[in-house]
Amino acid sequence: MAWFGVGAAPYGWRWLCVVTILPNIVLLIVLIRWRAKVSGAIAAPGSAAAPTPTPAGGVRTMLLYLLAAMPVLVIQSLAAWLPTLMARQHGLEPARAAMVGGIAMLIGSPLGQGLGGVMMARWPQARERGGPALVMLLALAIVPALVAVSAGTTVAVAGITLAATMLGMSAFAGLFMVQQEIAPARRAQASGAFLTVITLVGIGIGPLAAGVASGLNAGGIAGGLMIVMIAAAATALLLLIVSRTMGRPSMGPAVP
Repeated sequence: MAWFGVGAAPYGWRWLCVVTILPNIVLLIVLIRWRAKVSGAIAAPGSAAAPTPTPAGGVRTMLLYLLAAMPVLVIQSLAAWLPTLMARQHGLEPARAAMVGGIAMLIGSPLGQGLGGVMMARWPQARERGGPALVMLLALAIVPALVAVSAGTTVAVAGITLAATMLGMSAFAGLFMVQQEIAPARRAQASGAFLTVITLVGIGIGPLAAGVASGLNAGGIAGGLMIVMIAAAATALLLLIVSRTMGRPSMGPAVP
């Protein structure tokens, strides 16, 4: 940014946020054009008829989407506020704080996703317990996070990495749980709705809730993150209980 003189312009480095949007716009155009070509090929004369989308709805389905969004909400909150927390609580320079926090999340989250996959693949009984596994891992992640906000820098980084790992496993359990609840013929559409919900809830509410909570308690950002984690775990438990009182949707094929 400095090479092009943007750093000296009004708002300085904040233009970076605008620059990061540009590749997404290009990718969006490419995907739209690709989707149009694929749709045209499927619906071409002589080809197999395109399947009619069937709404993957229902109150239970939406509750499960929200349940699966809780770990993502916490992950996004940590990712957004961790550099500030490391800078204020541990006295790191902003750039170093962002690097340390980013590395912890980049190690922990993918590791958790991988361990979640191994867990579901090796233990068949875990496949029917995605919801309870999500809630348990989400609640347990509070412990290393709590240690991280009250310890030295090295222990804090280790605690955040462990918390991110547990949250990654929890997020994978949520994805697996939703897929198990949806009939195979409807999974493509259901997955699209699922990703929309967890993105809106996770990114849209998580960091905002942590910021609001940090301004309303004496613990600052650390206290705000703890409040968000505890609230997310409690909400996930409530959603799990309510969703289990409803019947499981039919897994039969979609009506053409």
